[in-house]
Amino acid sequence: MSSEDLIRTIRRFTQRIVPNYRLVFCGAALATIGLFVKLWTELREGELTSFDVAVHEYFLQDRTESRTTVFLEITALGSTAMIAASTAFIAFFLGLRRRWDASIQIVFAVCGAALSSTILKRAIDRDRPPEANWLVHVSNQSFPSGHTVVSTAFYSILALIAFREVDAPGAKWLIGVSTLALATLIGISRLYLGVHYPTDIFSGFFLGISWSLIVVGTIGRKRNLFAP
Repeated sequence: MSSEDLIRTIRRFTQRIVPNYRLVFCGAALATIGLFVKLWTELREGELTSFDVAVHEYFLQDRTESRTTVFLEITALGSTAMIAASTAFIAFFLGLRRRWDASIQIVFAVCGAALSSTILKRAIDRDRPPEANWLVHVSNQSFPSGHTVVSTAFYSILALIAFREVDAPGAKWLIGVSTLALATLIGISRLYLGVHYPTDIFSGFFLGISWSLIVVGTIGRKRNLFAP
């Protein structure tokens, strides 16, 4: 089956089986928020402490100079400056093309993710791993990972917008897969650099994705992502 055939099959399914586009995305957002809350609850009860420590220690043992260089470059792709500049550029570009809904969606997803991450960090107030294990300097709380929340929101909303706005089926999948892979690598980089536990990263994935789903489900045109 070619990529065009796959797109047509998914389009027919979503048009017939999933008629309420916004409801589906908002429901998916609530599900990811539920996963975030579940993770935080289990963490607060101490059920994931041994898992966090074991994964953190594994990454400490797997460090090399070349890997450190690579992960420093990857983590920079999720920095505040990089995400802010990229968001502004893409929103401006979409605005020039009169894709106002997509422009607003990417701004709302990134800003909402950044704000909620800051609030939750202060409210939960979880300590980071021991400072002696850090390969980069950080100054705020650990849960959720702000890098992961914001970069996941940015790259996932980019993937969703690409599926709706890009015409070529192959390009849709290339952008979608590459952006989500990059968001995953940014999360892994925070583990490697020793500044987060894995539950910080997973919670960041859940929260970041939820923002993308929320803005796609509530802002802009009611249009199927797989529509021509």
